[in-house]
Amino acid sequence: MPMMGSRLVRTGVAMLLAFALPGPPVLSQKPQPQPLSQDDPAALNRLASQVLGRTVSESDVPASPSSSPALTPSGGTVPDVVEQIAPADGQGAEPPATASVETVPSAEAMPSDVAPAESLATPPQLTALPPLPAPDISVIEAQLLSVLSDAAGGSITTPATAMPYLVGRSCYLWSIKFTPVEGDLLLTEELRLPGPARNWARNWGGEGSATEVNPQGSAAVTQRHFDAAKGVAKAGWCVAKDDPVGSYRYILRQGDRELARFDFTVGDLL
Repeated sequence: MPMMGSRLVRTGVAMLLAFALPGPPVLSQKPQPQPLSQDDPAALNRLASQVLGRTVSESDVPASPSSSPALTPSGGTVPDVVEQIAPADGQGAEPPATASVETVPSAEAMPSDVAPAESLATPPQLTALPPLPAPDISVIEAQLLSVLSDAAGGSITTPATAMPYLVGRSCYLWSIKFTPVEGDLLLTEELRLPGPARNWARNWGGEGSATEVNPQGSAAVTQRHFDAAKGVAKAGWCVAKDDPVGSYRYILRQGDRELARFDFTVGDLL
């Protein structure tokens, strides 16, 4: 009996020690949340009732990835951005259609048979028509004048029939007055000398004049133009070196009609 009692005592002590000594903590495992699926409406409603206090409707369920459009950083969808901004390299979605503008090709791009505008021929400039010939004039007065120039550049004009022989200073001019008419008055002046002259000024008569000298150099015919509306015409020659001394003559004609004749002398007659 005593042996049984001591065994019982040891057994009881061991049991007490087993309950009294701390053992390794036992970790309790919480149930892991299971992934929710839109195919499990009951589970979604349970979660929504715990968090939101309401059940989940169909509008709260996101669409599947295959049908939902991808969002861009700006908040729009990819198709919206593609329609608004075309890629820089020109690839991808086509930009919105715009009105086409027809450009004019440059001169370099024009066909060879089309001349550029600057090379097109321009119409020639119109020139004034020459005045009509004057009708026959009626001479009112005809004079022969001696014109003497001085060193100061002045001149003295007097009617005369004897001209001094002063080279470069003495000139002999004819002058006629007539009734003014409209048109271009063409007069033919003939100058006859007593001998040949060596120094003829073929265009001395001025613009529009033309002089023809005979082979002997003793006569010259000059065509002279005047404005018939002015009612006066005059012209002449000057003494040149080696001009002959003697009797001279002017004959003025309009066409074949003689208007005036002047006889005079140049230099002192011996």
